[in-house]
Amino acid sequence: MFKRHANLIREYIKNPSIGYDEVEKVIDAAHALKLQVGRTIYKNKEDEKVDNKYKLPEEDLLLFIIKYSDIEDYKKTIVEMIREEALYFIPQIETKIMNEGWASFWHYRILKELELPQGLYLEFIKRHNDVVAPRLGGLNPYYVGYKIFEDLEKDMEIRKYLR
Repeated sequence: MFKRHANLIREYIKNPSIGYDEVEKVIDAAHALKLQVGRTIYKNKEDEKVDNKYKLPEEDLLLFIIKYSDIEDYKKTIVEMIREEALYFIPQIETKIMNEGWASFWHYRILKELELPQGLYLEFIKRHNDVVAPRLGGLNPYYVGYKIFEDLEKDMEIRKYLR
């Protein structure tokens, strides 16, 4: 998919009637909306039956543009490509915090139990802390996920004593 998209973008850029600047404008606009795509796995067919001409697909602005805009075909194709790529990556984006947190949590626990020599352990702990450090003004998925699993572990420890 990505190779096909890249080849098509190159063709549009080489086309003298389109060119690099026009392609870049469309890509930039589509990327600004790329996370506004449908995320519903199951959709009722009754939802699609509608009398009015413009029914905004739930959460899917790129699909709305593809279906109802009056833009040139190459622009619609670029928007379709950006949408297709966004749909590919959204599950990874939605699970990133838990995935990275789980990996960081177990990485820390396993290496801690290996009883490494002090020099190696200090190198590991420095790198681990760099990875899971909170970011001022930003979101570090490694930090958030790691803290979630750390809290879950503490909660499970407390529950053991409450039984």
